[in-house]
Amino acid sequence: MRLCQISPTSRPSERIETLLRGFERAARLEGISNDLQDWDGVKQIDHIMDDIVVALAAIGPGRTLLVPLLKHDNARVRVLAGRYLIDLMPDRVVPILEKIDKEGHGSSDGCSAFLVLQVWEVERRGRFNAIEGRVVRG
Repeated sequence: MRLCQISPTSRPSERIETLLRGFERAARLEGISNDLQDWDGVKQIDHIMDDIVVALAAIGPGRTLLVPLLKHDNARVRVLAGRYLIDLMPDRVVPILEKIDKEGHGSSDGCSAFLVLQVWEVERRGRFNAIEGRVVRG
């Protein structure tokens, strides 16, 4: 699956808005695929989110553009944004993920938050660490 190309004539703010909307939708779809135990779907959607984050990282303030999603009303969106930001701002992201884990009571969002936190505790790595070599800053 490939990301749609945004017209090069579009304003940077339009591109950012489109990428953030795409991330939000992908996060919601990833949650649905996870609940349905569609592991191939989850994997494909994770790659799409990686592509979105790589595109954001190449723009001005970079992946910090995901920060507003940490306050999103959907826990899955907060978890997945946190997955890409935890190495950049652990003091902010870890409490958000801990709250989702604690209040999730075994939900898929709670489990996802728990897994992101476990990887962070053990490896001190977030998802972005695995894809940052793909970022081309221009």
